[in-house]
Amino acid sequence: MENQKPQMNTLQVGEQFKVLEVIGVPNSDMPLHYCTSEAVLIIHVGRAILTMDNFEKEMKLGMSVIIPAKKEHSLKIIDSVKAYVVIARDATIEFAQ
Repeated sequence: MENQKPQMNTLQVGEQFKVLEVIGVPNSDMPLHYCTSEAVLIIHVGRAILTMDNFEKEMKLGMSVIIPAKKEHSLKIIDSVKAYVVIARDATIEFAQ
């Protein structure tokens, strides 16, 4: 059985940036993907493992990371997560094929 993907919703759209909300349950995975712009990931609740360039980083409450544009990465949810992602207004999230 395939793991459930976290939900991703647009919260706000401004002139230059937009804010996405990511909500995930334990053991869900955000598969390999990238953003067409630089992205700022901010953990508001919970815990997850960010994998990028074969490096894993545990992300917890209050932590943030800047992810370069077009840098493939994935997110494994450990504890229920609510996170915010700030990206360029016209940017898109693209999943690996």
